[in-house]
Amino acid sequence: MVPLLVREPTSGWTERELILRIQETQILGLLASIFLAIGALRMHAWMSWAPELLNQQELGTVVGGMAFYWGSVFTLMLAAIYLPVLMMLQKRSEVVMDAQQVPLIDRAQWLRCRGLSLRIFNQVPQAIGILAPLITAPASRLLANLGQFAPT
Repeated sequence: MVPLLVREPTSGWTERELILRIQETQILGLLASIFLAIGALRMHAWMSWAPELLNQQELGTVVGGMAFYWGSVFTLMLAAIYLPVLMMLQKRSEVVMDAQQVPLIDRAQWLRCRGLSLRIFNQVPQAIGILAPLITAPASRLLANLGQFAPT
């Protein structure tokens, strides 16, 4: 899917084509993030059965470590895909800005309005999506411990 996002359009780069590619990249990133975050949650839930059945707290630490490790790997995978695509589309936007004769002083604003600015403040939703698998390790541990607060 990623090569399709950066391939040269048959009609050339236009603002409309660029915006469609940005939206497709964001949707692909969101779907991949959801898939990997659910996978990390499932892995933590599945692995948590052993410490519960064996009544061994030490195994719970191993489970948390494994979930954190894979959450980190999944987060790096998402970043390794999303950031290069975004950088490539930002580079392609130069062609569109040149065609529209956007002044150099206005180009940062033009990119920001179209979701192509690489500044972290402008990429907060995508950054949260990229970090979602990493966040699942502590979140799943918190969810697993909610049972302790239930009335007995």
